[in-house]
Amino acid sequence: MLMHVVRPVIAALVMLLLAAGCGGGGEAADEGEPTGGSQSSAFPVTVEHAFGETEIPAEPKRVVVAGLNEADFLYSLGVAPVGVHEWWGGYPYATGPWADDARKEVGAAPEVQQEWDINVEWVAAQKPDLIIATYHDLDDAMYKKLSSIAPVVAQHADYEVWTTPWREQLRQIGEAVGRSDRAEEVIADVDATIEELVAEHPEFNGATFDTGYLDEGGAFGTYTDGDILNQLLSELGMVVPSEYDEYADGVYVTISPERVDLLDLLDVFIFLDDTGTMEGEAAKVKTFASTRLYKEGRIVAPESDLVLAMAFNTPLSIPYYLTELAPMLEAALDGDPATEVPD
Repeated sequence: MLMHVVRPVIAALVMLLLAAGCGGGGEAADEGEPTGGSQSSAFPVTVEHAFGETEIPAEPKRVVVAGLNEADFLYSLGVAPVGVHEWWGGYPYATGPWADDARKEVGAAPEVQQEWDINVEWVAAQKPDLIIATYHDLDDAMYKKLSSIAPVVAQHADYEVWTTPWREQLRQIGEAVGRSDRAEEVIADVDATIEELVAEHPEFNGATFDTGYLDEGGAFGTYTDGDILNQLLSELGMVVPSEYDEYADGVYVTISPERVDLLDLLDVFIFLDDTGTMEGEAAKVKTFASTRLYKEGRIVAPESDLVLAMAFNTPLSIPYYLTELAPMLEAALDGDPATEVPD
């Protein structure tokens, strides 16, 4: 039977976050110091979001990230936040290797909040003049608390929480910091990377795939094509089987060990595992070990940094993980477990 649960990647990793306390990550910018190149003529601007509209009267100079991945978006736009919210990974300044050069380019050394929930007191201590929370499940009470500190740009009005496509998130943030033109340039650069990979890998076209994980009970969590990571990977030409929609709860599907045969609808399966152990544990599930997927080596198990980059799914992480993931997919899709990943 199929078990239907709402269990996103972020929920599977909450325990990592709850184990962390609140801490600092570095020196905040001096009060009043600009966050990057000026586009002050763009202001005032009014940005729409899930709680209505927020007016930002002047170019923000102390931007605080209250969500989980928005720092990458700001760095791609040339903006240096003074405070960021760590998701997981334990990187200095809560910045993965895919974004660290961009962070250094804007001279950012933000303070870091490490717990999962937004710490309102910590946010206030950073003296923000703009709070970005486009990638967090704000409720009305939290929105009002944050709004009492500074203007807040919350999650996109047109999408469920956690499901806003990266391009729309970037446009929303770009508008808030007066860099809409730069946002479109960044989008064009990422699109060029995707188009190049599509041209280089015709074997991706029409191949069935999914992403997911093995849970503690031996079931496999997978996603429909509505998941934001699957949306992005679908741009390579691959497709999530429509049969999964029948068993979905939102974008989430959990496949019990008794129905692991459903994974054989896939030409390739990508484990979202930052521990490096999940593929080995899955092989111990007898029904999984008997699948074509496993026997033909159609498994991709990226290392930790790539998994985290995939989860962030930002303008800086997408080129990073796609470039590394493409040869892994190429090797898995040929159905020969002896194939090595091309250099």
